[in-house]
Amino acid sequence: PVKFVKTTELLTNIRCPQFRLKEETAYRLRVVYKTANASKAPPLRVRLSVATPSKALTKNYLWITLPAAEEWTTKESTYATPREVTTGYVTVFFEGTGTFWLSEVTLDERDAEDGVPAGKAATGTRKGTRK
Repeated sequence: PVKFVKTTELLTNIRCPQFRLKEETAYRLRVVYKTANASKAPPLRVRLSVATPSKALTKNYLWITLPAAEEWTTKESTYATPREVTTGYVTVFFEGTGTFWLSEVTLDERDAEDGVPAGKAATGTRKGTRK
């Protein structure tokens, strides 16, 4: 796990480099995290941004809102990319102050039977232990 201690109210984010995506394909974005002394609710948000060769699709962001969690929590969302999408990137936004741990932020391709329409998402949360 990576630990972040944020002591200022200024908005802070981490953005990963762009990566290739397939059009009209289901992906699962998964985040494993915990927080302590978070000053704002929600303390964390994760965004999947997608783009076509000519422009970013700002209406097709996938946002995952992560509530404060004193124990390891897994939140995941399945998202189907729209037509002509070729690239994407993930950004983690830290809100307020507090201590934040990220153990996993992954995006993986899902089976077609997940049944999520293009540009839409399905989200779930699970709590548990994590070393």
